[in-house]
Amino acid sequence: MTVDGGPDENPRYEKTIACAIQHFKKYNLDALFLATNAPGRSAFNRVERRMAPLSRDLAGLTLPHDHFGTHLNEKGETTDEELELKNFEHAGTALAEIWSETIIDSHPTVAKYVKPEESNESEYYVSSDNTSAEWKMKHVRDSHYFLQIVKCDQPQCCSERRSSYFKLLNQFIPAPLSISQRDGLKVTNNTEGSKFVSVFLRMTLNDDHLKQGMTKEVPFDYCCPSLIDLVESRTCNKCGLYHGTLKSMKCHKKFCKAMNPSEPPTLDKEKALPTDRRIRPQRVAARRQQEKMVIWISRLNDQHADWFDDEERLPEIFICVR
Repeated sequence: MTVDGGPDENPRYEKTIACAIQHFKKYNLDALFLATNAPGRSAFNRVERRMAPLSRDLAGLTLPHDHFGTHLNEKGETTDEELELKNFEHAGTALAEIWSETIIDSHPTVAKYVKPEESNESEYYVSSDNTSAEWKMKHVRDSHYFLQIVKCDQPQCCSERRSSYFKLLNQFIPAPLSISQRDGLKVTNNTEGSKFVSVFLRMTLNDDHLKQGMTKEVPFDYCCPSLIDLVESRTCNKCGLYHGTLKSMKCHKKFCKAMNPSEPPTLDKEKALPTDRRIRPQRVAARRQQEKMVIWISRLNDQHADWFDDEERLPEIFICVR
């Protein structure tokens, strides 16, 4: 699945991962992949492009939150839940009427407001703490833009795998790598003159010099220019497992430390942290729910934007090597 990367569905968020795990188990899936585009790249998301007419129809539309009277106090807190539901129903019904008249690619749009009592809330409510860290370590790999949940090959843990996907890969899709042919064939961390290879060629590359810890995996975002300085902090120094957020890594690290209390750190910093830093953070453009959008310049002087957690520290100046 491809999502727009908003705060309610980004594949690296804890609740999104928990929801994906719930669907993975409920439907007995062999594998579930959840991906998002970088900020400003939603034009390449086919679902976003298909749904764009829905947003166009809302241009200039104002839906009052107090059609039947205000249900909020001066602090913005709900004081009348029944009135809140009536106001919300009015807004939802208005949206449904507007969208029901929309034609998308010669197909009619069917929109209907569903009352809360008519929906199965338990299907959408997810507890983020109902899956063990051990299960996640075996079946989940999260990164900044990509989430993987895949069955393992242990019969006592997972049911029989049915997909032909496992004829190509043992379990997880490997980290994308870029290669350079300037001085022989070398794996690089997205340097100038290099290019990313197809997944089939990627599977033939020898990446032993990049693999980390007991898991023997390459950090998935190793070649992502905006994340170069965060790879080390998001990688467990016990087992070498990479995570999409610092919070996810800290939760895993507690489990890993409890399972291997006497095991010394195995993280090779020279492997985990690429030395060629090729971006320059410019400014913080926006903030949302403990996140900041950072505008940065690539090695080609192109401006890009990306969301980072507030607790993750980006260096004030990156040296841009050309």
